[in-house]
Amino acid sequence: MYVSRNATFRVYLLRSKVRSMSAEFGMCLSHLDNGLSCVGSARASAQHGLSVQDVYRSMIGSLAFASVTIRWDIAHSVSVLSRYLMKPNRKVIAEARRVIQYLMTMRDFKIRWTSEEDKLPADLRNKLWGAADASYASDVITRRSHGGYMLFLNGGCVSWKSGLQKMVT
Repeated sequence: MYVSRNATFRVYLLRSKVRSMSAEFGMCLSHLDNGLSCVGSARASAQHGLSVQDVYRSMIGSLAFASVTIRWDIAHSVSVLSRYLMKPNRKVIAEARRVIQYLMTMRDFKIRWTSEEDKLPADLRNKLWGAADASYASDVITRRSHGGYMLFLNGGCVSWKSGLQKMVT
C-alpha cells in the first residue's frame, strides 16, 4: 500500500495492490499501465493448475482485501459477488473482472481527511457522522435485505460495511 502525507491532507492509496491484482488476473490495460504486458488469466491458471472456482475465489479474496482496507466504493459489489464462491458461473466471473477493471480505471481513488476551515464546513469538523441504507427484501430466495453504512470524519470515510442483514425484515 502506498501512503503519502502532507501538512493539509492525509491521503491513502492502494495503487500497487490494484496493479498486482490486474496483472494476476490478466487484465492490464496498455494505456493505463504505460505499455506493460500482462499474462492472461486463463494461461496463468492453467500453469498453476487452478480450477475456475479457485481463480474466482482468488479474485474475490483480492477484491475483499481492497474493499475492507480502503475501497469503500466496491463494498456492495464484493458483497454480492461473494455469494457465488461455491459455484461461480460465467456471469459472476465476468462481473468480478468488471470490478477489477473499475479499480484499474479508478486506481487513483483517495480518501482525504482534513480539518482546515476553508476545506470543510464548521459543523462537520472533528465530528463523526454517518449514513445508512437498506433494500427491502432484495434477496429473492431468502427475502433478506441488503444493508450498509458509512461513517465519516473530517471529510473522509473511516468505516463502512455492506452485506446481507442477518434477519428477515
